[in-house]
Amino acid sequence: VTESYTVTQADLDAGSVYNAATADGEDPGGDPVDPPGDDEEVPAELKPGIDLDKQAELTGDANGNGKADVGDEITFSFVVTNTGNVTLTEVGVSDPMLAEVGITVTCPAAVLAAGESMTCTADRVYVVTEDDQRAGQVHNVATATGTPPPTTDPETGEEVPTPPVTDEDETTTPVPPAPEKPRPPLAQTGAEVASLGLLALALVGGGAVLTATSRKRRTE
Repeated sequence: VTESYTVTQADLDAGSVYNAATADGEDPGGDPVDPPGDDEEVPAELKPGIDLDKQAELTGDANGNGKADVGDEITFSFVVTNTGNVTLTEVGVSDPMLAEVGITVTCPAAVLAAGESMTCTADRVYVVTEDDQRAGQVHNVATATGTPPPTTDPETGEEVPTPPVTDEDETTTPVPPAPEKPRPPLAQTGAEVASLGLLALALVGGGAVLTATSRKRRTE
């Protein structure tokens, strides 16, 4: 007898498909026989995977210039997708730069089924700083992590932990330099005015001497 069976998500998460079968029958005298049963376990092909799509949006633009200036606000969001064929647990997103300023990233669930997505969010906006302005940008890297189901050791039957799967994504928001302030005109000090006055007197005196000399020569 041949029968087909469709593998389920539970089978994949369990790491294998296990089946036990027995046969019933009677001997020629009509008495039931009890033949030994048989079982079979087929390992599942596990392909865990995770993807992170991080977005940075300028949501607080004080002067409306469309640029991330000092004091403006950036909202970060993180779309996590289970790209594998097994359910992931302990799913989360870490963002060290946001953590340094006390911003926490939270996800709506810690379990993510195969093929499913969810959006994780920061608990508040990020405010652009003067350090960002000096760097010319707001750049940071986030990491999504998920843990696949454990596998089973075929010899001992014990569960074997599966390493977590991870994916990184980064965003870069340009921050323009501070506008240059106009330079005020140089103020003239009293000493500078006095120097200019003496120079003017010297020029006038020199002109008078030249005039007198010229007249003297004409007289001679």
